[in-house]
Amino acid sequence: MALADKFREILAEYRADLANMEKRRSPTDGLLGFGRGRGDDPCHDSLDSRTAALLREAQEAPPEEGAALMRELLRAPEEGAWPEHAYLMLIALQRHSLGLISRLSAADAEELAAWQQKTYPFYRRLPVQKDVLRALKRQSGKSEQGARSWKRK
Repeated sequence: MALADKFREILAEYRADLANMEKRRSPTDGLLGFGRGRGDDPCHDSLDSRTAALLREAQEAPPEEGAALMRELLRAPEEGAWPEHAYLMLIALQRHSLGLISRLSAADAEELAAWQQKTYPFYRRLPVQKDVLRALKRQSGKSEQGARSWKRK
């Protein structure tokens, strides 16, 4: 099974876990810091560890498989309606991709960087997205010089 397909399977299971979590929740869970909030559910940790393991596996896979997995990983938050806490978790998962970016071809890195810039304007990017974009640009050979000339060096 391709790595991208495995990641889609992990996301499908995560979506099912989120639905089960919502069914189990009481209206007062997490209220005023009591009980468990949505972000405390173990399904988030499971998603994180399974994705990290998959990306370690991608280090040994052909570069094309790694590129397909990167596409899925970067686009996952924008595909489908995710609750806010899950959306942020999917963005946080992108930190695991930093080790894989060096294995991408310059063309793949350039394509992913262009998509990332178009989808997330600079004022909406979270720190992990900035790190991923910076690494993608570095891998593609595109310099960030002159991107914001007003910024002090």
